[in-house]
Amino acid sequence: MPTQYGLNLDRTDRGSQSTIVMAGELDLDTEPALRSMIENCLREGMRIIDVDLTGLTFCDVSGLNTFLAVTRLARTDGVVLRLHDPDPTLIRLVDLTGTGAVLSLTTRSAPTPTLALAPALALSGSASSVLRSGMPDDARGHHQRLRRRAPRCRHSG
Repeated sequence: MPTQYGLNLDRTDRGSQSTIVMAGELDLDTEPALRSMIENCLREGMRIIDVDLTGLTFCDVSGLNTFLAVTRLARTDGVVLRLHDPDPTLIRLVDLTGTGAVLSLTTRSAPTPTLALAPALALSGSASSVLRSGMPDDARGHHQRLRRRAPRCRHSG
C-alpha cells in the first residue's frame, strides 16, 4: 500500500477490474501517488476502476482536480471510473464547485449522483472559505497538524 504523507493506497485487481482503497488525506503532496496508480491501471488495460473513499479523511481542491483529471483520462479510454462512499466534506466540495455531473460518486447503500446527496448535508464554515482554501474553517487546523510518513507500496493482483 503506497503511503505518502498520510495517504495509503491499496490496489487489488480481478480480471479487468481494479479496486483502489484509499485511507488518509488527499492533497497537493499526496495526489501524485493516486494519479500514478490510476494511470497504471489504465496502461494495464483495466476496464473498470473502483475507488473506495471510505477511509479518505480529507480532500482539498488539488485532490478534487486529480479526481476530475483521472476521470477524463478514463473516459477517453472508455474506462469506467467510480468513486465510492465519499465523506460529507468531499460531497460538499463537489457540490460547491459544480463538478458532480463529471464525477461518478456513489454510496454503497444506494448509488446516487452526488448532487442528489449534497443538499441534505451541512458543514461548519462558510462556503466561501471552502472555495478559497479547499476546506472548511474547522478543517484547516487539522490539515496543518498532519504527521508526515515515509512512502510504502502494496499492490496485490
